[in-house]
Amino acid sequence: MPTKNTGGQFIHTHAYTPAMRVSHLLACLACAGLVASFTWADEPNPTTQPALPAQFAQPAQPAQASQPAQATVAVADWVAADVLALIASIPQNPIPTPTTNLLPPTSPATTSPTSSPTSSPTKSTAKSISLAARIVRVDLGSQGLPLTASSRAALDAAGVFVATNARPDIADVALELTSNKPVWLDESIAPQLRVKRADKSIEPAYWQDAALLSRTILLARKALTTADPANADAYTAQSRLIRDRFVALNDDLLRIYSPIPRQSRVLIVGAQGLGNLARGYEFKLLIVPSEFTSKDGSKAMDDLASLVVSQQIPAVFPVDAAPNLGVAELVSRVQRKGGSIAIAPALYINTPLATVTNAPGAVEQTLRHNANTIAAALTPKASLMANPNTRLAAPASPK
Repeated sequence: MPTKNTGGQFIHTHAYTPAMRVSHLLACLACAGLVASFTWADEPNPTTQPALPAQFAQPAQPAQASQPAQATVAVADWVAADVLALIASIPQNPIPTPTTNLLPPTSPATTSPTSSPTSSPTKSTAKSISLAARIVRVDLGSQGLPLTASSRAALDAAGVFVATNARPDIADVALELTSNKPVWLDESIAPQLRVKRADKSIEPAYWQDAALLSRTILLARKALTTADPANADAYTAQSRLIRDRFVALNDDLLRIYSPIPRQSRVLIVGAQGLGNLARGYEFKLLIVPSEFTSKDGSKAMDDLASLVVSQQIPAVFPVDAAPNLGVAELVSRVQRKGGSIAIAPALYINTPLATVTNAPGAVEQTLRHNANTIAAALTPKASLMANPNTRLAAPASPK
């Protein structure tokens, strides 16, 4: 910039423009560390710093890789969904030892099928569980019926389709609609271990025996690995823990049933479905006749009422989601014969407990509920004995 000497002093011959003054001020402030680098659109940046030597330069941040799409598994029922969810609940930290309790804390249910709980600790626990695979429940319906749009979309996205049983009404549909061969968990159970009903059909709820349920883990793990091979090692490790967990559950159920004397192990239920529970835990199973107006039906109901009175059987158990048409009639006939029998809380087969729906561990919670309900009703001096012919109070929590 031109200057002139006036008696030993140099004076600028041009006045600063406003833009020059602002740039000079910013440069001073930047030197003092008070402002960050700032650039005018039409002037050079007076605060630009020279490039740092290579040894001091910050390394370039790698671009974030896109996350792979989560694998999808389609399931036909809540039991298969629960078993798969347990195996897919891969911990973020290293896999714990088999002594670690992977499942939510358990306690006997305190609700009937028609009641709604005021709180659900299991649901709050489930919010923190992240599944490695997406498990979607689909309803294949009966052969010949159109699928819903949501079921069709889930099957299209699924890598595999899994069901607890190879039900005839869905087998053909599943084979036609899924890209991979469907996985039937009951194929892991030898035929001689299955319970047959009076009409020679196979009892479907084999999982009511926890020892049989533990046998399905291998097939469940293979199904997840087929759909999501990237997590195969994690599924293998987790499946070992869940299998051990179900084996331990079976031991717990045996301990719950153990106080019931042999002569008191008569399980009267309102519908079919508990044959595997009865055989696995040594009960005599009697099903209340659903038809009792005909001559044969009335005689069958009368014979059952006489047995209740003679053996002083304390309780009859409704079954969830079943009509239980003969339960009230049985109570009435027992009373007419001078006896008494209580209607216990329902046993769950077709649906999980309301308090554990959609939470991994629903099968375990349901089996514990059934065991505690039966033990509370059939163990001598059970709470229902003081108040016959009424619904049982909730069983006490195990110590």
